[in-house]
Parts: sequence; structure tokens; C-alpha cells
Amino acid sequence: MKSVVQTLQVVFLSLSLASASAQAPSTDSPIPKPTPPAGLRVAGTNEPIGAAGTHLTNRPARNRLPFQGSIKSVDATAMTVTLAGPKDQDRLLRMDGESRLIKTGKPAPLAEIVPGDYARGLLKRNDRGEEVVVHSTFGPKPTPKPKSAPRPKSASSTGTTPATETSPRPAPASTTPK
Repeated sequence: MKSVVQTLQVVFLSLSLASASAQAPSTDSPIPKPTPPAGLRVAGTNEPIGAAGTHLTNRPARNRLPFQGSIKSVDATAMTVTLAGPKDQDRLLRMDGESRLIKTGKPAPLAEIVPGDYARGLLKRNDRGEEVVVHSTFGPKPTPKPKSAPRPKSASSTGTTPATETSPRPAPASTTPK
């Protein structure tokens, strides 16, 4: 009996040592980095991700921001538009030669934009930190869609069948001859 116990101890000890050495990471070779799926490209370029000098963390920060608000003033000579902000915190937007302005669905010069119009669009920050309009749409403020009454839950979404009123069935006519 003693020899069987000693043999089992030796077997378990050797198995535990073998599994520990198989699970221990090797310090001789570095862990390979996962490769991105084929076909992915770095934003704004045609270089594949993982190419020399490119990585997801090396991408420039997004430079475009949405905006919306009512126009407080327009200065056509300085090519600026001021949006009314809360508590007199107005926002100054600059225009450049690349700014696209649209009013009532058609391209419009800055001279056609008037205070009181509603502006919405996309802007970018230039090297000096100024907000420059990329494109903008001007016109009346859009009316919000009216909120409809909440729809009742359908029977399929609740998992129950709706109760239906049924009239009692008439008794079947007797078919036995008298």
C-alpha cells in the first residue's frame, strides 16, 4: 500500500511541475503585438494601419466641431458672425475663403445672413485657436417635432395575449334522429 501511495505522489508531483513550466511565460522572447485586420487604413491617409510610423495613437485629434445657435450680429467686412450665447457668452465665428454658407437651400454670400437667423453647421480651429466655419446652413429655427402620445405596448412585446371578449358559443345542434 505504501508503494502505491508513493507512486501516486511522484506522478502528481511530476504532473504539477510539468504544467507549471508549460504555463510560465518565457522571458527569452518578447510577446508579439497583435496585428490589425487587413484592409484598415489610417484616417486621412492611404497608409495601412501598422505601417512604419503609423499607429492608432499617432492620429491627429479631430479638428471639427458642430455648432448651432441664433445669430446676434454679422460683420461682413471682418467676415465674422456672432452667435448669441447664454448669459452674454457670445460665440465669434470667422469665415474664410473655404467656408460654405447656405441659406434656404442655396449658396449665399455673408451679406445675405441677417441677425435673428438660426445657424447650424461645422467649424474647425485654426492655428491661432480661432473658430472658422467649414460649412453652415442659415434660416429660421427648425420647429421641434411634436411629441406624440406614448404608444401602447403591443401584445408581442409584453409576451401576453390581449383579452378579447367572446360571446358564448351556441350549443351544437343535435344530430340524432328522434
